[in-house]
Amino acid sequence: MKRKFLVALMCTVLFLSCILTACREPALKQEEGGGFRNPKTGVSYYPAATNYYAKPLGEEPYARIKVDNGGEDILLYEIEGVDPEQYLTSNGYSVYTAAGFELPALYDLSCVRIGIYDTQVSSNDGNITDAEDIQALKELHKNGTYTSLNNVGLYMNSNINWYDLHFMVEGTDDRIYYQLKYGTFSEDIIITELVEKDANGNLIDFYPGISYEISWEIYDGREYQVVKYNFGKEILCDVSTGNCYKIESSLLPYVTPEGE
Repeated sequence: MKRKFLVALMCTVLFLSCILTACREPALKQEEGGGFRNPKTGVSYYPAATNYYAKPLGEEPYARIKVDNGGEDILLYEIEGVDPEQYLTSNGYSVYTAAGFELPALYDLSCVRIGIYDTQVSSNDGNITDAEDIQALKELHKNGTYTSLNNVGLYMNSNINWYDLHFMVEGTDDRIYYQLKYGTFSEDIIITELVEKDANGNLIDFYPGISYEISWEIYDGREYQVVKYNFGKEILCDVSTGNCYKIESSLLPYVTPEGE
């Protein structure tokens, strides 16, 4: 009798274990080339560019990436309205794309709307839908003259508003987006550099296309000739690279005033 009970108990444990294993999200297997293969579907996923994001659908993971050395596994989730065999998102909102569905660089992205979101409260404060304005921002990000986020950081004590710009990926019902930062300042951002000249005595232009003035300044009791570049009151910032670009045509008309 006792033997039959033990056999029945073991069968029950094995049965439950099989059910739990079958129901649990699959662990993706890393492949050569940086992909992660789903053993159930055969689909391989690759991390998208750093700036691509999407919110998870629900709390149940679709798959997981096993992290070695005792690290916490990366959980992957479905994205609402998006085929999970094309795109998934992580618990950190990073996007993973299936082979054949890679997302392009921002300049090549097909985008018809940019959502403007207040960084502090994540509220939708406006939208940019004008094709020329969207293209201008993509062009600025690809070819524009930039300074570093560290330089811009010197102005963080001024009255500043930060917004997230979501370049919505067409065909994903605005669920996947490429994110940049948009900052508005109460004063012009002035980047100061020491004057340098080339072998022919010509001024070395550190920031081509940015207006500047040359003056003499005193630092630590010594006088230096400096060049001051004016990056204006509005910047486009790529946090992943630390590059900040001067926005020539104001985006403020697109931002909905508070309370409307």
